[in-house]
Amino acid sequence: MNKDFRRTVDIKKVLLRGNNQRRIFLPSEEFTYGKRNRTPTPIKQVVGYEYARNAENDIRTEYNSIMLEVIIYF
Repeated sequence: MNKDFRRTVDIKKVLLRGNNQRRIFLPSEEFTYGKRNRTPTPIKQVVGYEYARNAENDIRTEYNSIMLEVIIYF
């Protein structure tokens, strides 16, 4: 059935005049594709346990500032 239909009917798409000559526009040299890479892990700080101490200090500082705001508010 399908084979007979294709033999008898021309179903090719007719391109409009000038439509098959498209110009290609390339991005500039500074353009990058894809997602930005993650920042590298500070291995030296992780192994030396300095990274954990810094993270703990940041969390404690943030927590203390929140607690001061709560105390001042009440």
